[in-house]
Amino acid sequence: MCLQWCHVWGWLIDNDISCWDCPAYGLPPVASCASCAHRRAGAGGPMCSLTKAALPYVGGCCHHNADLGGVGSARALDALPVAPWLLAAHRAATAEALVASHHSAPDLERRDGRTWLQLDDLAVPLVYGVTADAWGSAVALPLAEPIPDAPPHVAAAMEVLEALASGGNPRPAYAQLVALLDVTPLDALPAYWRSTVGETLALANEAAGWGAQTTDEGDDDTPCDH
Repeated sequence: MCLQWCHVWGWLIDNDISCWDCPAYGLPPVASCASCAHRRAGAGGPMCSLTKAALPYVGGCCHHNADLGGVGSARALDALPVAPWLLAAHRAATAEALVASHHSAPDLERRDGRTWLQLDDLAVPLVYGVTADAWGSAVALPLAEPIPDAPPHVAAAMEVLEALASGGNPRPAYAQLVALLDVTPLDALPAYWRSTVGETLALANEAAGWGAQTTDEGDDDTPCDH
């Protein structure tokens, strides 16, 4: 799971958690890449200057002509805007607690008695508005290093996170995830997805006090950007 910045709303999001509270989530693109200010010519064809990747297969995304006013700036963690669902999904009381403990968070700066985050140091997605498990099929051109197909464990993990974030019952999805791990254990999953599943287990175990599943502490090298 990697933290990134949403330029549309100006808040922190997680690229493995669906933006289910965003008005633009799940809707067709309101305008195409053809008219987007962030479209650029690339060696292999048109590309997006925001993601540095090929254009989305559907021809647009939620960041059409997004204002990049926040780029290059630093934000104090005690006043950092976050997506409405983000703290609940990570069981964090504050943005400062979330960022300070997150494995993908960039180096933080202490000055003037506050902790600061450079927005430019956050992860960048391959497609905005699409969770990381769908990036491999969301871009129009093959990637230099294709993202492996997400195992069924990832879908179960996302259900666990959504249940935790919404205050629902995560136990059915958690049980499904554990059953999948009985067949294909964590260390046998593609490295790209291993930390997503492992962190979900750890989060659920911490939130509900269930039996811990073994996670691989060495998996924090999962790529957060490209």
